Amino acid sequence: MKRSKFTGPVNGIIAALFLSGCVMTIQPMVPPGQKAALQKASAAAFAPGGMGYVAATEDEKAIEAMLLGTLKKGFDSHDVGMIEPILAPDFEYRYSVAPGKMVVGSRDEYVKIRSAWEKETRTGRSADYALNSIQVNANEKIAVATAFVTYRSRHFHPRFLETYLFEKAGGSWLLKQQVAQVIHPAKPEMHDAEVIVTTPIDRPEVKEIFALLANQQPETAIARLKAKQVTENPVLADRKQGMSVSFFTIFKEPPRVGAGVRTPLNLYEWSKENPGRLRYIPITFTVPSTNPYVVMSGSAEFGSPWFRGFWVDVVVDDRAIASKTF
Repeated sequence: MKRSKFTGPVNGIIAALFLSGCVMTIQPMVPPGQKAALQKASAAAFAPGGMGYVAATEDEKAIEAMLLGTLKKGFDSHDVGMIEPILAPDFEYRYSVAPGKMVVGSRDEYVKIRSAWEKETRTGRSADYALNSIQVNANEKIAVATAFVTYRSRHFHPRFLETYLFEKAGGSWLLKQQVAQVIHPAKPEMHDAEVIVTTPIDRPEVKEIFALLANQQPETAIARLKAKQVTENPVLADRKQGMSVSFFTIFKEPPRVGAGVRTPLNLYEWSKENPGRLRYIPITFTVPSTNPYVVMSGSAEFGSPWFRGFWVDVVVDDRAIASKTF
């Protein structure tokens, strides 16, 4: 297994641009009711108590309290200081970013990365835990717990299978290791995505926004994008000068590693429903790693005099999941 330096598990931006003249087959979006039913069925196991686990022994109850009390409350209250006392001196955080590849962080790195929580105190971030199991070996003074965890905020809710290794020292349990594995939507049509079109954002500022995602400040990053959001058709705003925009696709849950994601631009002459002349510009991404907070970026400049608007589709593994029209 490859081991990488820990820089935080949320360096979640993938960007690539390919232009060609071909139009690829896209399966249509599923009806909203069908998507909702798929998402509801998938979410059942992640709901608090959804796995039906009940702690029995005093040790199990103590560990349950650390997970549902200390860890959850520390995240919900944006207070990493609440979590620090339960971390063993040699605590290690492991995060699977791709098959066979894991980032590994020390106690100090874990605390430093999560200190950024304090900067997002008004963004509605919270964690939901669904405990699967707690197994205690009293003789060895170790315990292993597993849980499905959803980290919610306004624009994101990545889900994880997390495994925790505890050790008992001086009569108290301490968290020795935490391993996180992202759970991806089982089908492309279960994805939710939002397209934000903005005034042009230059590369240095895009990098700053991406850095916020990597530093556990996803909602701060989205707020910066939305501060420059375009709500009126930018084509009609200045017909003579053409159009220049940036656009960003926000995924509520991260696509799987290796997924093909397309955000093609479609320029129309009359309307989306009756386009007349139509220009298709494919923009293609391949997901190289798993990151909780995934935002994909693109930009466009056009000077064609004939088009009056455009739309952006979001396609995951050939299934349309979202669209934005101007």
